Amino acid sequence: MLKKHILILTLGISFLLGCRMILNAQSGPVTKCTTIPGAGIGVVSVPVTVTGFNNIGGISLTLNYDPAILQFENVTLNPAISNSLTNGNSPGVFILSYTGYPGINLANNDTLLTLHFNYTGPPSGSTSLLTWVESPGDANEYSSPDGIPYEKEPFGNYFINGSVTVITAATGLWTGLTSSDWNLGSNWQNFTVPPASAMVVIPTAAPNWPHMNGNLTLGSLCAKLTMQGAANLYVDGDLTINTGSSLIFTGAGSLFLGGNWSNSGIFNHGTSTIVFTGSHNALILEGSLQETFWKIDFSKTNATVYIQGIVNVIGIDN
Repeated sequence: MLKKHILILTLGISFLLGCRMILNAQSGPVTKCTTIPGAGIGVVSVPVTVTGFNNIGGISLTLNYDPAILQFENVTLNPAISNSLTNGNSPGVFILSYTGYPGINLANNDTLLTLHFNYTGPPSGSTSLLTWVESPGDANEYSSPDGIPYEKEPFGNYFINGSVTVITAATGLWTGLTSSDWNLGSNWQNFTVPPASAMVVIPTAAPNWPHMNGNLTLGSLCAKLTMQGAANLYVDGDLTINTGSSLIFTGAGSLFLGGNWSNSGIFNHGTSTIVFTGSHNALILEGSLQETFWKIDFSKTNATVYIQGIVNVIGIDN
């Protein structure tokens, strides 16, 4: 009986020591893909920076982009990882792998690499998201010189996505210098309200956010709408995304919507929040595909939001 107790005690100590080792594991670096808010047509360079880059002996990086908008040209590597293997031959995917000994260190906010793309999208401009691949688990990973992977959970805290938005003469760039009126020329770059064919960009910061008193129809008022970073948009009426049009959030922006939500086009949610406001009932209309949101905030006053079909909400507060 005494031997049994000793065995149990030994196993218990081993288990606790194992947990301690896991808890004390070094965190991997934070890798950030830069957001380029207003590039011109031609070559677009995107720096990838790192913080907490200490004693790194192995690197695996996989980044997705939209090959209909960007074409990979080449990559400039930090001299510390100059012997990395890179592969940009598959459209829409960039892959890097590195192994070395001893481990290497870089200063915080140092540039690990710079990706160079050529814009191949429509003449009216467009946006490509730059997204780190979470699955399989070793697609994006750092390890010690001994090959032990470093901590990287929650994934979104360690690998930060970016985007490239190309702005052309046919692009509507919101400035909000005068007011929140969408239909006022002085609130737009070049003092011109964008035409129905334009790709509209709401930047991450502005003196005034655009406010639509009525409905907003993508495919009628404008062709495409990109919300950069933490940009906000207020729509008192319905929001409709027609077939062939898109609403793209590149970050944690917010759409304040008083009416119905209807999507027959493309919706990239980023880490955005759709806030249903006002005092009238509203619908999330069923489209051809199940709708997926990052977050929804029901802030109606004495009113209800009705949902048709299945809606997925995937954003989780840490």
